[in-house]
Amino acid sequence: MKKYIGQTIDRNISTRICLFIFVLCSILSYLYVCIYGSYNGDFLGKPSSLKNNILLLNLLITILPFFAVYYVFHWCVRIPVKHKISIPVKEFGVFLFFFLIFKVITTKIYAVGVLSEDLYSAPLWILPFIKISNKIDPVFGVCIYSLVVSKKSKLLPILYILILFISILQHSIFVLFTFFVLYIIKHSKNLSLIIKKQFPILLLLLLFSPKIVGSIYSYRSELRGEADITAAIKMSGPILLHGKLIGRLSSFSDSAIIIEDKTTITRIVKEHFFTFMYPIESLSVFIGGPFEKWNYSYPRIVLQSQGYYNKKVTYFLGIQGALMVGLYYSPLAFLVNIITIFFFWFIVFRIIMLLPYEGLPEIIFFFILTGVMSGLSVNPMGLFMNIFCCIIVFLIINCLKKNIKFNFYYK
Repeated sequence: MKKYIGQTIDRNISTRICLFIFVLCSILSYLYVCIYGSYNGDFLGKPSSLKNNILLLNLLITILPFFAVYYVFHWCVRIPVKHKISIPVKEFGVFLFFFLIFKVITTKIYAVGVLSEDLYSAPLWILPFIKISNKIDPVFGVCIYSLVVSKKSKLLPILYILILFISILQHSIFVLFTFFVLYIIKHSKNLSLIIKKQFPILLLLLLFSPKIVGSIYSYRSELRGEADITAAIKMSGPILLHGKLIGRLSSFSDSAIIIEDKTTITRIVKEHFFTFMYPIESLSVFIGGPFEKWNYSYPRIVLQSQGYYNKKVTYFLGIQGALMVGLYYSPLAFLVNIITIFFFWFIVFRIIMLLPYEGLPEIIFFFILTGVMSGLSVNPMGLFMNIFCCIIVFLIINCLKKNIKFNFYYK
């Protein structure tokens, strides 16, 4: 594989750290329920009625998919790939710059991709360009560029600033966690040395983490216009970190609700779901319109089981939750969901191997883990769409650079 960042990436270390983060958050979410008797994350403060043995079982089925992804990933990346595609790094950076500028403008003017807002509306002449731009996640594009570009790149800091600005406009803070993981991947081989060198700073960040996290959540609440923008700061340190932040990085509480509300959810899925609903929902990545009209779907089932209905709000349910909901409908739906999940994992891990650059498979592994946490079929399909669109961009640029000759080479 091509190496552009001083050979500082270790596949085993980086994937194990990513796996450890999500498994740890699930375990801590389980301990939170055991200690406080209520859920964290999406259902922060809601009392749990499940017995400890059921909670422990929920923990096991929550972390099992993460290990499954880990083994599928390492199996897929060992399979040789004959054809590979070169990334035109300089041109891709320029493309990203203008792409992010376009995203800033459309987000600011037309509220494209803004969370907690109604669907955007824009003039007909620009609408096709917005729809095309929505097929590529700007965070994903910047992560790719960051992993393949030279350390001396002057454009990369500008792209970081633009993507942070877009995230603020879209009322999202998950990009901070993504960049944190990206840093770990980029420096995984030297991570222990970095920790030793920066230990005093890391210790200070840990001590002040409740205040930092509280300020970030308060700012996000202010952006979204939520009622109590100081609620995050008023929480105690343990509740803020253990209940809110870690809870948002785990689907433990969501799948526990699916177990707790089995009767209600079974009634809903029997009345409104169908066998192939889970894989068909993934097609919303391509044609989102018709699916937005569905009153009942996997992204909304957990919220609707609580008696709430809001098309602007979706909740995680985790891969384990998606499988349970499928099983509540029928054993065949359960089987269809399993096959869909493994199929998506396989095609995503295989297509990224067409790009022979260090760090790219590892960042894709991280994005798949976030999809395991969400449990929604649109996540791996969206990831596949992002990779596919980037490959198309690379091929077009390579064709233009080499007089319409595809820039393939053989391993």
